[in-house]
Amino acid sequence: MHLLVLNKGYHGQDSVAEKPVQLREFTNDFKAGISHDGVAPNSWSPANETWEEESSSTRLKIAAVIVLLVSVIALVLSLLLVSGEIGEKCECRSNKALPASVARLRNDPDKFRALEENVTNLERGLREKSIEIESARFSSHDLFEKHDNFSVKTEIWLNTIQEDANDARYQLMASDAVARVDLEAVNTSVKLKLGDLQAASAQLTIDLDGTNTELEEANSTAIKTSSGLNALRDDLDQSKIQLAEADSEARESIVVVNMSFTAKLQKLDYSVKQLTSALNITNSNLAEINDTLKEVSDMISNYFFRSEVLSVDAFDTRGRSSDGYLLRDYLNAIQGNAVSDKAYTLKLGSHTLPVYCQMTTLGACGGGGWTMVMKVDGSKPHYSKLLETDEVIILQDTFQYHSNLWGNMVEFDASAGMTGFDEQETKLPTYWNTSFKSICLGMKNGDETNFVLINEPADSLYSLIADGQYRSTSLGRDSWKSLIGSEASLQNYCYAEGFNVHPNSTNSKARIGLIANNEQSCGTCDSRIGFGCTGAGSYTCGNRAANGADNGDKNIKVMGYIFVQ
Repeated sequence: MHLLVLNKGYHGQDSVAEKPVQLREFTNDFKAGISHDGVAPNSWSPANETWEEESSSTRLKIAAVIVLLVSVIALVLSLLLVSGEIGEKCECRSNKALPASVARLRNDPDKFRALEENVTNLERGLREKSIEIESARFSSHDLFEKHDNFSVKTEIWLNTIQEDANDARYQLMASDAVARVDLEAVNTSVKLKLGDLQAASAQLTIDLDGTNTELEEANSTAIKTSSGLNALRDDLDQSKIQLAEADSEARESIVVVNMSFTAKLQKLDYSVKQLTSALNITNSNLAEINDTLKEVSDMISNYFFRSEVLSVDAFDTRGRSSDGYLLRDYLNAIQGNAVSDKAYTLKLGSHTLPVYCQMTTLGACGGGGWTMVMKVDGSKPHYSKLLETDEVIILQDTFQYHSNLWGNMVEFDASAGMTGFDEQETKLPTYWNTSFKSICLGMKNGDETNFVLINEPADSLYSLIADGQYRSTSLGRDSWKSLIGSEASLQNYCYAEGFNVHPNSTNSKARIGLIANNEQSCGTCDSRIGFGCTGAGSYTCGNRAANGADNGDKNIKVMGYIFVQ
């Protein structure tokens, strides 16, 4: 019966000469078995690497594997010797011991299996160590590659640092040269400034010497002035004494004057009483004269009409006579119905001047007999001097809301009051001394002139405007818009109209007209139609609209006309 040992058959019947050959084959097969398990055949020796290139840990692993290999070989040899298979090749003289050992192994299969397991474990450990050696060898290769890469990078870094150092050294040398040049320039500048300072110091010394001389002279003058003041004080004291004496004399004179004045007042009071009596008699006489004048007024009217001088004693400024007849009727009678729109000479208080009168129908205002009061150009500025010495010119609209012309009794370019519907601005005495029952307002927008009628009896237009008080009217927004025509535009809330229209408004205002807003509040009105306006836009007569107006934003400047009747 054959005995299998270490996966290789060694039989007791083999000759002694064949056992060494079988041992070598077993060794080669054992190495081949390691290769078959995935380890490279050259793992038994460092074929391409030297022992000096391995790391210390790799050397230790290889040494451990060699020791293990030697132990395995020794164990195998021992087994072979024990089994008696190589007894003859080793020239063992104890031929009887081998058969006995073999017999014992054959009789004890457990021990034989344990021995086989030990050999198997040794083979497995040898394979694992071989794998670790191979992994260590690859790790060693990676370490050497990283070392080489690091060496190359280090050399590059060192070269770069050396180049940067050289550049820095060259720049430092250049900067040092520039600094030397700058330092020399600074030294030169300092020397120049030091020279200037020395010259200035010398001049200052001269000036100080001159100042000291002037101070001494001023001190001398002050001493003289002090002496003069002392003398003046003495004179003042003497004047006080003389003034006291004069005051005493004046008091005595006042007493005498008072006595004389009292006597004269008594005489004056007597004269006033006599004058009052005379005035009463005169008033009585004037009443009689007035009655007489009324009787002869018809006689003198023809003279006034024929000479075209219309007396306020015959007709008022509404064209009405004292007996109720219209001026137009008198003109029809005198001129054969040839009534014309032109300037007629009116006697207005102390003024006698030609004033344009509209004798025919004036649009929506109706029948004639209209007397002109004002003409306002919404786009024409008025120039005036603020300081004649500096020749400062202020550009101001003539009849802007805050103009003094609305609050005084001063005419403006009365000669323009002779013409009709032109573009010459005017303010006539009829503004403050002509009473009326109706006002006719007209606006000329392009070639179209539109009119609206206000029935507002008053002593004069001045009485409605000059005090700045708001006086309302009730024409309605459509009537005011008719002055402009189809282009007119207004906001939809806060309608305030009339004279001095500015209730709570910080924006739009008008002396005669209407203002509106896009809110219920009237504090920020952005639209208006009227005469004597102010607010956004630099014009005094026309239509301004913005912020949600019913016909869009507008800036319409017009020529305005004001008549009364």
